[in-house]
Amino acid sequence: MKDEIRHKVMEELQLDPLPEAALRVQNLVDQPDTTAKELSSVIATDSTLTALLLKHANSPLYGFSKKIGTVALAVVVLGFDTVREIVMSTAAMNTVSTNFTGKNVSTRRFWSHSLAVASGARVIAQHWRTSLPGEAFVAGLMHDLGRLVLATEWPAAYKAVLSRSYEKGIPTHVAEKKVMEVDHAEVAGWMGERWNLPEKILLSIREHHNLDVVRDNSAVCTIYLANGLAHREGFGHSKREPAPRFDEQALTLVPGFDERSLAKEMREAYFKAESFLEIVSGS
Repeated sequence: MKDEIRHKVMEELQLDPLPEAALRVQNLVDQPDTTAKELSSVIATDSTLTALLLKHANSPLYGFSKKIGTVALAVVVLGFDTVREIVMSTAAMNTVSTNFTGKNVSTRRFWSHSLAVASGARVIAQHWRTSLPGEAFVAGLMHDLGRLVLATEWPAAYKAVLSRSYEKGIPTHVAEKKVMEVDHAEVAGWMGERWNLPEKILLSIREHHNLDVVRDNSAVCTIYLANGLAHREGFGHSKREPAPRFDEQALTLVPGFDERSLAKEMREAYFKAESFLEIVSGS
């Protein structure tokens, strides 16, 4: 079944490209000589991204005393990394939601989880310098996109996956392998390839359940830990899905990792993620 799924995802699946403006923003933020004017000019070419960026900047989340009326000002007051997160999140959510209905998967919980993982990955990357915070955010945002693809395109098989996961108390990705011969991480990686995402981000997406890679690569470990934290804090895909335990060897890549010490910052990150979801959902 794996070959059938790969062929369909890579060759036949209707998958709109990510907006060119979003991809250019992703690349520009990583270049040290990029100016606010350049970034603003790129965003301004896409009316949807422009509207949502301004809506986000003027939300109570940031509490600016004066209304932000231009993209240029939004870029300055929010900062490059926050702008990239808003742009890439908006682009991914709008593009994916157009193509995949998420049968057997709650779209709301899916994006809540994805944004929680993205936000948590950014926090971990900032604390332990495990990867670039912006790259960690994008990888976290896209790490589970394969779930929506599998649930939409192969609904009967995915229903069997979820039944097996709940009945046997095993992680969904393990049940996916048993039933469909491939897991959502690999499928998400194929989608990322079609979108020409950077290889470092693709690796984190593809391998976040592969402990051999997680134990040896700090960027992949970042997504693994952020995913686990999101599940443990109630930002999973389902209350019936078991919360994962952390691998002790993987934790050696983040010396001093302590869930409790991160609690306050993680809660703030999750709150912002939920607020962002409200903004995009209401657009």
